[in-house]
Amino acid sequence: MQVQQTSFPDDWQQDKHYLQLMGAYAEKLLTQRSTEMRETPGADSKTNTRDEK
Repeated sequence: MQVQQTSFPDDWQQDKHYLQLMGAYAEKLLTQRSTEMRETPGADSKTNTRDEK
């Protein structure tokens, strides 16, 4: 099995770009989720009620 050296850098750049996109998307989701939880305290109350009582 031979590896085509010519296509490797291009594929790697594509993967790197894809990873950067996914990272940015995940970061956006995380920040959105955390702001939602801060705005709506009741959303997380199901897990916290046992500890509070």
